Amino acid sequence: MQLLRHTWWMVVRQARNLGREPIWIVMMIVQPMLWLLLYGQLFKRVGAQGPATGSYIEFLTPGIVAMNSFFGGMWSGMAMINDLDRHVIDRFLAAPTVRIAIVLSQVVRAGLTAVVQACILLLVGLALGVQRDRLHRDLGRADDTGVALQAPFSGHAGSARKSNRPRGGAVSGLPRR
Repeated sequence: MQLLRHTWWMVVRQARNLGREPIWIVMMIVQPMLWLLLYGQLFKRVGAQGPATGSYIEFLTPGIVAMNSFFGGMWSGMAMINDLDRHVIDRFLAAPTVRIAIVLSQVVRAGLTAVVQACILLLVGLALGVQRDRLHRDLGRADDTGVALQAPFSGHAGSARKSNRPRGGAVSGLPRR
């Protein structure tokens, strides 16, 4: 219970920090909107790509939602790096807080941000004429692709140590010092 409480307070702290710099809120909304609106209208005469038969905006919307979620996940550690540079993490480590809450709050904040962005993008996509059943199907594909892309980086894909790679350095095969 203490872990949840500390994680929540860290997420609230990060949300407060985000609110102090509203340009980031604007960028998190405007940039994917530009992709969706600009490219959706620019290529609307192209038609859908691949096996789907529909408009380009129906093809583009799930991809932008998935790409936006991946980018948000990749950049979620930047707030931690900023806190490390400003020695905020040092103060948290000296405080009586659960250590994992410091890192877990970054993940929760990135997830909440991705959900809010996805909801806004999906509502705009629906307003632009994306059909709900097609959107549901394509987002399911994007989710399956996301799981497949994340598997090599998770702890469950631990077969890398048992591979036939050279035993020296991590990449080059040179002997370790």
